[in-house]
Amino acid sequence: MASKTIPKPTVKEIFPIHLAVIKDMLEQSKHINNNASYQESINVLYNKLEEGNLSTQEYELTLNEIDDLRREKATNPNVNGQIVVNLPSNIKSLDQLQKVTHSETDNANKVIKSVEKENESMNQQINELKAKIESNNNYIGEIINQQSLNDVAKPIIEGESKYYDAKKFYSDFMWQKATGLLQNKTFGKKVVKYPNLVSSKK
Repeated sequence: MASKTIPKPTVKEIFPIHLAVIKDMLEQSKHINNNASYQESINVLYNKLEEGNLSTQEYELTLNEIDDLRREKATNPNVNGQIVVNLPSNIKSLDQLQKVTHSETDNANKVIKSVEKENESMNQQINELKAKIESNNNYIGEIINQQSLNDVAKPIIEGESKYYDAKKFYSDFMWQKATGLLQNKTFGKKVVKYPNLVSSKK
């Protein structure tokens, strides 16, 4: 009973837009973490001015640099750890981004349900196979059990003796029956050594 494998999309195929947005956010985070904050850079320049060792031209250039940093700080949304959502190249608006990401999430849930359904089907097949194996083992046990009972009659069948002591026959038969039942319970595995059946000759 072969199980038909259902082709499954990769995580990248399920969440292309989510992954693109998150990748961009990580890049923003790395940029922020790898560079000093605007205020720290501005403070360094202020300290440079306070030292008073600058020429007039150097002083003006430093002031201009501080002003540029202050303007960038005021307009850059990534200042001091703030990360924004930049739209992927194939997304034209935030509304479209929301719709697409919602669609990706819905599709992901459908994929999960599909795989769960596949697992249920395979588990059912596994349980059916286990039941069949157990049935086969019980069948083997029944045959071995009867073979054990057959051994009791072998001395007479094979001509080793013309007669069999009744009490011994009954005792041997019950012993074989008991150990045969044990074999049946252990799926046909012999776990008890049978006694040697010696015929009682008269």
